[in-house]
Amino acid sequence: MKMLNTNRIYEIFQNASVTARKRRILTGKAFFSGCLCIITGLLIGGCTKIEEKPAETTITTAQIQDVSSADPANYIYSCLTDKEREHYDILKKAADSFEEKAVFGEKIEPNELRKLYVSFYNSKQDNFWISSLFYRPEAASDTLDLSYLYTREETEKMKAELDSKTKEILSKIPENATDYEKAKIIHDHIVLNCAFSNTTPYCTTVYGTIVDGQAQCEGYAFAYDYLCRHVGIPCMTVWGTNSEKATHAWNIIFIDGNFYHVDCTWDDPIMNKEVPDFLRHYYFLVRDSDILGTTHFLDSRYFDWPGCNDGENYYIREGLYCTDSSDAQALMKSAALKALDTGALSFGIRCSNKEVFDKACSELFDSSKMRELFREALSETGHTEKAEGFMKYTNEDEYILQVSATLE
Repeated sequence: MKMLNTNRIYEIFQNASVTARKRRILTGKAFFSGCLCIITGLLIGGCTKIEEKPAETTITTAQIQDVSSADPANYIYSCLTDKEREHYDILKKAADSFEEKAVFGEKIEPNELRKLYVSFYNSKQDNFWISSLFYRPEAASDTLDLSYLYTREETEKMKAELDSKTKEILSKIPENATDYEKAKIIHDHIVLNCAFSNTTPYCTTVYGTIVDGQAQCEGYAFAYDYLCRHVGIPCMTVWGTNSEKATHAWNIIFIDGNFYHVDCTWDDPIMNKEVPDFLRHYYFLVRDSDILGTTHFLDSRYFDWPGCNDGENYYIREGLYCTDSSDAQALMKSAALKALDTGALSFGIRCSNKEVFDKACSELFDSSKMRELFREALSETGHTEKAEGFMKYTNEDEYILQVSATLE
């Protein structure tokens, strides 16, 4: 069994990595590949991270399978051909047993081996001990060397800890919860209980997010995928880049008959001023038109990912969608009441277009109106504290107004 020093691997190839910092985005490790002798190393994992400040590949048709009948509950696997699934099953069995090699019984071309490993790695929510580095032969091969992040003994201990923590988290979900409520509870738990880090030995794994409480984007995404599947919600981890081409991972889930994007990493921003229990839903249940081509760019080299074009976003479902600026004050107060009922001090609304957004900003923040609304919300929810101050956050891509309050 090979044990990789991934930090060393990263040092070897770091000159080829991409970093970016633009607008509210702070990147971590990026996608890169390189060749050392006859070995090709692929670091699949990378990450982008939001930094918040208040008030402010060519695709060939041969590579893509027909996904019209793909199973939302097992999307990537169902997009593979019968032969690819056969190879995938062999790879999974070998990895589950910590074998040094996967033996396929027939030669597979290098590019097909790469697709196979990328497909398998995307299921890392269930195989967190798998390394993101794999060795691809230069010529067709009937074997694939496997590498692991942890020993088998370490992995078994980590599995037990993960199982225990998972049961604890899922026990907080009411038995009669809808899929939407389950998806939101899981999103909120991850955002509130995990801190962004790309330096821990677990940061790319579901274990890092759920048990260690520190992870980078792929850890967040794998954890959301893992927990959603445990409550029967079809979910997948998807890969792409941000506008600066820094690699990023997030999720697509399937609820109420529609696919949606969810990005827990970007809903857990780095704050330039610490805000306890800061929670938002900018990237929870969003459509392609909300993020694709602006902040998120899908990598579709091997799969034609499902379209997220229908359904209701978080703000519509929660009654916090503003189509007329005259409703902004009432909706912001409603958002404050909902937040205070759950003990939160962060809340917000989404506007239907830029005109409504600009007018709502002016009406709420160019005077003391926001303070008055929050004072009323405090009184109506039985709070005796007074509002000490507010921080305003805006998302001009999605026309979202977010407020975080502090109490005396």
